[in-house]
Amino acid sequence: MTIFQHAQFPYRLTWTWWTQTSLVYMRMDLITADCYIEGATEHSVFHREQSPVRKYRQLCNQQLAYFEPALEIWFHLNNFYQFACFPLQHTNSDQLSALETAFQTTYRPQYNWPWISSLLKKFHIVKQSFGPVFTKPFLDRSRKFCRRYRKRTPTEQICLLGRRLHTSEANLLTRLGSDTIEKFHVSKLLRITQTDVNYLFLLWRLSHHLGEPFRTRSQSQLRLILQFKGTGPPPPNVPMRLQILSDSMHDQIKRWLLGFTFHHAVQFPPFHKVRAPFVRIRNCTLGQVFFTFRSTLTWWTPDDGPQCQCHLFPIAIQQRPRKTEHISVFAHECYPDESIFHEHMAEEIAASWTSFLHHNTYQFEQWLIRWKLPHSLIQYWQDFLRTLWDEFKKTPHRDKVKDIFGTFNTN
Repeated sequence: MTIFQHAQFPYRLTWTWWTQTSLVYMRMDLITADCYIEGATEHSVFHREQSPVRKYRQLCNQQLAYFEPALEIWFHLNNFYQFACFPLQHTNSDQLSALETAFQTTYRPQYNWPWISSLLKKFHIVKQSFGPVFTKPFLDRSRKFCRRYRKRTPTEQICLLGRRLHTSEANLLTRLGSDTIEKFHVSKLLRITQTDVNYLFLLWRLSHHLGEPFRTRSQSQLRLILQFKGTGPPPPNVPMRLQILSDSMHDQIKRWLLGFTFHHAVQFPPFHKVRAPFVRIRNCTLGQVFFTFRSTLTWWTPDDGPQCQCHLFPIAIQQRPRKTEHISVFAHECYPDESIFHEHMAEEIAASWTSFLHHNTYQFEQWLIRWKLPHSLIQYWQDFLRTLWDEFKKTPHRDKVKDIFGTFNTN
């Protein structure tokens, strides 16, 4: 009751007293009168209480998460819903933290830290920790395991990884992904010079089979360890966006990239399945070539007076009766003999050699940079593009759109 007397409650608690923001409130046990003081920063008491309720449900479902000591006490005593919320005092948002600290220091509520430590000891509730707690980890047979893995076929490699997932490597990754002292010991052990870099890449591949949160945490630590060793983890397989002019060209590019990754496999990270994915993008369309008024409007100002261009239309179009001052007509009506004006504006235009070479070379160059491969390999890709272009030009059965719009290119 001392807290109620010093909090200067109003004579009648209205609904506005609970819905106001930037106030300090407490949760009081309706049976023992023990209290827990909290501070709501930007929202009301009811919005602030949604977070403890959500965390309490996670605790009841035995989920891996961090919880306040008071929540663990309430879960142990099964009295979370025996508390009532009472707003204590309203203040400015910049003074809210200081007011909350002053209330806790003055009244020392039983469920706030550090006065809750006696209850934690009483109910044998210790600090949370994820992962096993063992003695110093060991790194055994790493080089031998890498040699055994390399000598096996892909099917046998999968079986080998499946068996190892429940042995020392998986145990090592679980320790590395924990939040105990074991993470420090494993990280220190993997950074020493006796640890093989190939073994680190193998651990990276094994980490994909772990469950959360150990997978994300172990990969984060392995990334730092590989950077300490002067290398890095395998990058994600971002597909190249290539200009592909025919279905046969798609098959040729697929075979060439497959052979390229096979012949240069030694330059890729070990124990990683190398891929060179690519997707086909659309070429420039007729609408993008003809509808250029947006570029004109970008630099247009009210001071620029547009000039009338109606005299440039054919005489037959100029003599037509119209309801507007200027001429507005479809292009195929002006030039009915030109087949190009009868086509759909979404049709693709055949790419020129310059745009074909520049775009595909840029995409392959970005792929080389992502995988940290030497830039000199790009000459083989450009020679292959030249071969594809020559074969495409010699193909008799070309696409109708490319035959019609051969004069329009994407230079």
